[in-house]
Amino acid sequence: MKNNFLPFSAGPRICLGMNLAYMEMRVMLAHLFRNYIVSVPEECDMTKMEFLLVQPKSGKCVLKVVPRME
Repeated sequence: MKNNFLPFSAGPRICLGMNLAYMEMRVMLAHLFRNYIVSVPEECDMTKMEFLLVQPKSGKCVLKVVPRME
């Protein structure tokens, strides 16, 4: 149960605001990547979990976020 992530539940009691929340996340990420340069530092060592998924070996990785100069 520790690794399960079900923020919106499922079935007849599914969250009514799920689609709005997903849309807000997309808009927020678009603004983030438009206004900042996001990179993974060299010291963050990643390991392969599954076919397309990777995770940091230490359990967390702090991203480097730098404002874009216009």
